[in-house]
Amino acid sequence: LRIHPREDGPGLPVDNEPASKATYQALAAHKTLLIFPEGTSFNERRLRKLKTGTARMALGAVAHLPEGPDLQILPVGLNYSDPARFRSDVFVNVGKPIAVAPYLARYQQDEKGTVNELTDHIRQQLEKLIVVTPSDDEDMLIRQIEQVYKEQLAAQTPIDAPRHVRDFLLTRAIMKGLAHFLETQPVRVEHFRDKMLTYTRQLQELDLQRLPTVEENNVLFRQTLARSLMLTLTIPLYLYGLMNNYLAYIIPSKVADALTEEQEFRAPIMLSVGIFSFPLLYALQASILWHYWPNTLYLLLYLISLPLSGFFALRYWNTLLRVREHWLLLRLFQSNSPVAESLKKQRQELIQE
Repeated sequence: LRIHPREDGPGLPVDNEPASKATYQALAAHKTLLIFPEGTSFNERRLRKLKTGTARMALGAVAHLPEGPDLQILPVGLNYSDPARFRSDVFVNVGKPIAVAPYLARYQQDEKGTVNELTDHIRQQLEKLIVVTPSDDEDMLIRQIEQVYKEQLAAQTPIDAPRHVRDFLLTRAIMKGLAHFLETQPVRVEHFRDKMLTYTRQLQELDLQRLPTVEENNVLFRQTLARSLMLTLTIPLYLYGLMNNYLAYIIPSKVADALTEEQEFRAPIMLSVGIFSFPLLYALQASILWHYWPNTLYLLLYLISLPLSGFFALRYWNTLLRVREHWLLLRLFQSNSPVAESLKKQRQELIQE
């Protein structure tokens, strides 16, 4: 169900009665509703203005349903490592439940004001569960600082928590530090931003994402050699997965390219197209195999191998890109070139700053 906010059509009548009726029926049946209160899809690490529908429905249910007094709103923050990349990580950060019943008395006296008050409380709780950057420029700088400094910061401030929680807390700490210096020493931040931009551009020109830390550099050669050997030995599996899954993977991407340039909508489009492209192409490939080799056991094994080999091919490709970058790094540093020395010096100056 979609709640139609009044902003969708200023001056036009908005009929949310069917949605409200369905909501009350679901809550009366002790069901759970999943609501996205921002009402839009976007990639920025910040919280957009919340629609009031969540608070309005919750307060209405408390006021009109016998089960209403027990109603709670559970805030959940979604923190994506890379929202546009297939099978990237997401940290689902669950907050503390918000009881709605304490707002009922004020709601009966001031409906609009209480709806806004509860909406603001939901916003405050959600902001505790996600990474919130004020602007694109600050978000870019924070991401650059994370690339250069987060691992060293983690070593200096050990946190007894899983890695995804640790990374979330460290990013929040970096944000807090940057906000402090933007307020107290903005000129210093601008000088630092210029240095960081120069450093990251030089990395991009060399087709590198980051320089390894000293600790990482000590084991980089062994890891790269081992991964290169693994890639060499598994080339046949990669080629099998590539041949059997390339079209099913590439068609959703091409359709998304044709339909939108907005990163926010690529993943939903690719998912929707993939729901059809994978089964249809797998069925076509299986029918071709059955035509030339009608054996039930082999057909079953082939069908099982299709998604597994597809995941393997995707992982192989991502590993290949990392190994390529590592060999570039090793070649750069073993040559003792002025560029390598300059990058190491810049990195150390940025960390010290």
